[in-house]
Amino acid sequence: MGNKVEERKSQASWEDRMALIVPRASIEKEIINKESEDIEVLRINHSVFGLGWEVRISRDSKPFVGYQLIENMGLLVVASLDEIGEQAPPGLSEEIVNKIRRNKSNDQVYIDFTQEERVKEANNIIDYVEKSREEAEDNIIITSRAGCLKEGPKEGADEQAMQEFFQTLAAEPSIAGIGLSRMKMGGLFVDVFVKDFNDAEAMGRVGDVVESAFEFLDSASNESTGYHSFTSVDGQEISEFAEEFKRQFDTPISPEEVEKNPLAVLRTSIDNSVLLGIVIFED
Repeated sequence: MGNKVEERKSQASWEDRMALIVPRASIEKEIINKESEDIEVLRINHSVFGLGWEVRISRDSKPFVGYQLIENMGLLVVASLDEIGEQAPPGLSEEIVNKIRRNKSNDQVYIDFTQEERVKEANNIIDYVEKSREEAEDNIIITSRAGCLKEGPKEGADEQAMQEFFQTLAAEPSIAGIGLSRMKMGGLFVDVFVKDFNDAEAMGRVGDVVESAFEFLDSASNESTGYHSFTSVDGQEISEFAEEFKRQFDTPISPEEVEKNPLAVLRTSIDNSVLLGIVIFED
C-alpha cells in the first residue's frame, strides 16, 4: 500500500491528490467511518487565504482535530487539539507535532511552517486519509469455520470473550456469518446471515446459539448490544452476498423506505451507524 501512495505522490501535487477525494467544485463531503474514528473531508473558502480543504477527525464520536489545507500553500491551520499532550494528531510528522506542542495556546494553531513543511504535511495528511479510506473499504473477513473453532485461548479477558462470541456462532453450521455495526449514539448491533432459513428446526437452533453468543459479546464490549436481523443467504454465493450487504448498508436510505420501516432505517442508515465489519465462516 505504501508503494501506491508514493506513486500517487510522485505523479500529482497535493492539491490534485486532494481533488481526487473531494473535487474542487464539489459541495459534498467525503465521509470515512472507521471503528472508533470518523473522518470528514470538505471544500472550504478561507476568509483570508482562499480556497482549500478541511479534514475533520472525530474519535469515539467526539471532535478531535481539524486541518485546513489551502491551495498553493499547504497545511495552514491545526484546530481543536484538546488532547494534544496525550494523543498525537494523526497524519502529521513527529517534528511538526512537537512544534505544535511548543506553540499551542488556543483552539486554533497557526504555526510558522516553512513552505516546504506545509506541502510535506499536506501530503502526510492525504496519505492518512487515503489509507483510512482503503482500510474502511476492506472490512469483509472470510475465515475458515474449522480454523476459527480451533483457535487457542487469548490472554486478555475481553479478547477471550470476543473469541468465544465468534466460536459460538461458528459452531452452528446454519450460521454463515455476521455483520457487526455500531450505532453512533452507542451500542453494537449484529446482523446474522443464515443458511436453511426456511427450516424451522434450524432457525430454532440459530436463535438459541445467537442468544448464547451475545453473553460473550456483552462481556467483551462493555456496551449495549442487540441483533438487528436474521438474513437468508440461501441460493447465494456467500462472498457476493457479503459485498451486496455492505453496498446496501452504505447506501443512503430513501424517503419511501423511511415510511415503510422507520426503526430499521434508524439502525441501518450510514448517518446513524458504522459498519465495523463483516465476518464470513467458510466451510
